[in-house]
Amino acid sequence: MYFKKVDLKISADAIDVFKLKGEHRCSFPGIKHFEILDRTYFDSIFNFNFNILPINIFFVHIHSPLGPHTDYEQFACLNYYINSSDAKTCFWEPKENAVRVTNDRYDVSTNTVEKVEQLYKYKDLIMVDSFVANNNDSYFLNISKIHSVEFTKPVARTAIQFQWDNSISYEELINKLTFKEM
Repeated sequence: MYFKKVDLKISADAIDVFKLKGEHRCSFPGIKHFEILDRTYFDSIFNFNFNILPINIFFVHIHSPLGPHTDYEQFACLNYYINSSDAKTCFWEPKENAVRVTNDRYDVSTNTVEKVEQLYKYKDLIMVDSFVANNNDSYFLNISKIHSVEFTKPVARTAIQFQWDNSISYEELINKLTFKEM
């Protein structure tokens, strides 16, 4: 399974992005992750608890297309799309002998750049599934699978991203995860 749409209810008609977008945490080409700035405001909007806690919660800003890749250290995420920008998220399977490409990961907290092998070339892949989210949609993504983001218009995609690591498989997380309103 690559993704699953879920009905995530929030307690706001409009989201004040300036209260959510905090300190820059890390980035890859095309995407930046930010800490949550105002946790009280965040908790008032996303007023629920997960029975399996995420390891990270970020405000995510995707400002250009993301080529085929797997995510670094995270295996599953739940994205709540504030501005979906009508971007298409695609999932891919590698052809035989597909080659991974090195990418730079910048960590703000340590001011270091790390080389990670997580990118793929389109010619080495077969697209197997895709979706286009609307604003305020929520999707679970299996980000251990190869995926990309394709833009149809020059508007940044923004989301709140809840991340889980490999301590639980994507399938197990989907089957066991519940979120309860507080």
